[in-house]
Amino acid sequence: MAAQALMRLNRAVRRGRAAEAASWLRTWRALTDPALLAAAEPESPPPAPEPDPLAALEADMKAVAAVARDAARLAPDDLLGRRAVEARIASSAPV
Repeated sequence: MAAQALMRLNRAVRRGRAAEAASWLRTWRALTDPALLAAAEPESPPPAPEPDPLAALEADMKAVAAVARDAARLAPDDLLGRRAVEARIASSAPV
C-alpha cells in the first residue's frame, strides 16, 4: 500500500496537483511510520528458553546411577531382575 501511495504521490507532483500530492504524502508517511507499523504487527511470543545442557546431563547421570544401583542389588541368579534392568537400559538408550 505504501508503494501505491508513493506512486500516486509522484503522479500528482508531475501533474502539478499540489493538494493531491500533499494528501498522498500524508498517506505514505502514515503507512511507513515505524511506530504505527510496530503497533499494527502482532506481538510474537518470546522465544522458548533453550534447555540447560548441564541440567540435562545431570538428569541423565541420575538415571544411569539409579539403573546401576538396581543392577548392583540383583542376585547373580535373578534373571527376571536382570531382564528388567536391561529393558530399562534399552528403553532409555538414544536412537
